[in-house]
Amino acid sequence: MFMQSKVLCLQQGKADVTAGLLFDMDGVIVDSEPIHARAGAIALQRCHLSLDLAPISLQFKGRTDRDMFEYLVQHQTDTPPAEQPLLVQRLIEEKAKAFGELLAEVPLVPGVLEFLAASRQRFSALAVTTSATHGIRAAKGAGCFAVGLTTAFTAEELRHAGADVVVDSFAELATLLFARASRSDNLPV
Repeated sequence: MFMQSKVLCLQQGKADVTAGLLFDMDGVIVDSEPIHARAGAIALQRCHLSLDLAPISLQFKGRTDRDMFEYLVQHQTDTPPAEQPLLVQRLIEEKAKAFGELLAEVPLVPGVLEFLAASRQRFSALAVTTSATHGIRAAKGAGCFAVGLTTAFTAEELRHAGADVVVDSFAELATLLFARASRSDNLPV
């Protein structure tokens, strides 16, 4: 894992800072947030819970289903504490099942296919990871140059997580990376 990170990160201060690109999946390649919300609602329905995810959805964006369902079960149901872990696990399983049923409806982020095709010709390695602002923090912790794409989180949230640069589209990202890759000094933009 460390070797992959070393090769795929856009590391600051290295001779070849653009040897590869590392992508977050949700919100960068696919826009799965609306489908996750629908799957969560279906899971609640299948477990006979009349709860609304909307009021807490922003609070749990980019976090695990376990975090969200543990909060809901603990704070919005009268489930006895001894039974809460089983209900949380069932909710997670039902959401995963519902998400699988809805998977065909998950749209690609506009411009991603063209960007990936152009990137494949310019960079030697492409990889996908997940977890949004957590991914930005992980990239920074590994000494990488991190670019945030504002499809799932705001520019402010991405900057707060440590993004070196924030862009609003793949066209803007392509301009940034392709210009950066052709610069002789390889300094962060």
